[in-house]
Amino acid sequence: REVADLFEATVGERAEPERARQSANWIVNDVMGLQRVRGLPPETLPMDAAQLRDLLDGVEAGALTARAAKEVLPALAPGELPRAAAGRLNLLAMDDEAAVREAAREALAALPAAVADYEAGKTAALGRLIGETMKRTGGRAKPDQVRRLLLAEMSGEVE
Repeated sequence: REVADLFEATVGERAEPERARQSANWIVNDVMGLQRVRGLPPETLPMDAAQLRDLLDGVEAGALTARAAKEVLPALAPGELPRAAAGRLNLLAMDDEAAVREAAREALAALPAAVADYEAGKTAALGRLIGETMKRTGGRAKPDQVRRLLLAEMSGEVE
């Protein structure tokens, strides 16, 4: 019953299908996974609805990447909001486009074979470049921004 209550309280008045799906996925995969890891009894969940709402809102607003949100979850103190925890852990998404661009340039320089593969039509190589850029930003860059900047750098369309 606690899981159903958490879901209902999280979705609340925002009963959009996508929000309901995201809430269910986070509860089933991450919240209950953390519950199992911590050995909590079924009636004790590791976070409340306010915390889960803040986590989902942070991801939706772009303040947290999905990866950062997953890192924040086990580090939450009781009653602490995820975005506050992300700030404490230096996991908030990067807003500094120049820093992300520099990381993208470094990734391009570090992986010339991936650049050549991409230019030869092997589009999967872009994933390697995105991964390398994300690694260089500590996972704090927004993947869609990284993709856009890498493509701009490779095409010579520096913004």
